[in-house]
Amino acid sequence: MKKFTLLAAICCFGFVFQAKAQSSDCEKDTTITASIFGGESYDFNGQILTEAGMYIDTLQSVLGCDSIVTLILNKYEYDINVPYINLGGTVVSEGAIKEINLSCVDNFQLEANILATGGTIYGYNVAQIPYNPPFPFVIPEPFAHSINLTHDDAFAEVAELPFPFCFYQNTYSQVLMGPNGNLSFNTSLTGQICAWQIPNTNFETDGMSVSSNYFNSIFGVMEDVDPSRVIQQGSGTFQWGILGQPGARAFVMSYNEVPLFQCNDIHNSYQTIMYEGTNIIEVYVKRRGQCGWNGGRGIIGVMNSNGTNATIAPGRNATDSWTTVNNGVNT
Repeated sequence: MKKFTLLAAICCFGFVFQAKAQSSDCEKDTTITASIFGGESYDFNGQILTEAGMYIDTLQSVLGCDSIVTLILNKYEYDINVPYINLGGTVVSEGAIKEINLSCVDNFQLEANILATGGTIYGYNVAQIPYNPPFPFVIPEPFAHSINLTHDDAFAEVAELPFPFCFYQNTYSQVLMGPNGNLSFNTSLTGQICAWQIPNTNFETDGMSVSSNYFNSIFGVMEDVDPSRVIQQGSGTFQWGILGQPGARAFVMSYNEVPLFQCNDIHNSYQTIMYEGTNIIEVYVKRRGQCGWNGGRGIIGVMNSNGTNATIAPGRNATDSWTTVNNGVNT
C-alpha cells in the first residue's frame, strides 16, 4: 500500500482536497477543524455543509490507499475577525448599511456612549460588565496558538503583539504567557518558575510584599492550575490569538476547561482580552470553582512593574473567597 497526503487549498467556502502519492504505509486518520460564519457553507469533499458538527469521510488515492478524514466544523453568527455593531440583536458588520424601523412615540431620544481611549495609562478603573464574550473560548483556526504549558508553574512562550499596548505608562510589543491564568510584560521570565503560592494578601494595598513574579502583570483569573492534567486527560485548552482587523484588533488569551492543581475534578474557564488602540483590558469568566488548595485563592486585576500600584476587581482579591459563572470585568 502507498501513502498519500491530503493537500488543502483555501477557497471561498472551505477546502478542496486532492491526493499526492508517497512511498510508505498509508497515512493515518486525519482530523481537521474549520469555521463558517453567518450564511456561509463549507465544501467537505463535495458535501456542502451549513451547520456545525462532526463529519467523517473516506478519501482514496489512485493507488487505492484509504484515509479517514474527520472534520470538526464550528459555526458563528458573524465573522469574529470583522468589526461589527450589535443593534439589539441585529449585527451590522464593517462597511455594511442596515435600515432599522423604529416605532413612533411622542418623545424619542437617541443617545450615544463614546469611549475616550488611548493616551498614557497611569492607572486603571474597574467595572462590572455584562457577560457577553466577543470571542469563543476555543479560538478557531487559523488564529489559534496553543500555549506550550508543558511544565507546571513555568512561564511559557512570548507572544508578539502586532500593535503597541500601553500598560502603566509603558508601551509593549510583547507579552509573556503565564502558567496560572496570568499575563506578564516581564518577558525575561520566560521559562522560569512562576510563584504559585498566592499569599493571603490584599494585592491593592500590599502589592510590594508579594513575589516580583506578579509585578507588571494582568491577572485573569490568576490561580494555581495544573497544565499536566490537561495533557494527561486530553481535555481542556490553553490558547492565545490575534483577532480582528488592523486598527480594531484584540489579543486574546483563553483558558478553557482547565483543572485546578490538587483538585483536578474542578475545571475552570476564563478569557483575557487586550484591545488595540484603546488599551482596554477585559476578563470574562465562564466558570470559576475553588477548593481548599492554596486557600482557594484567585485574583482578577492588574499590577504595575514594582507592586506600588494595583487595581483588583471588587470581591476578586486574594483575601476574598469567591466562585462565579458568566462574569465580566472591564479595566
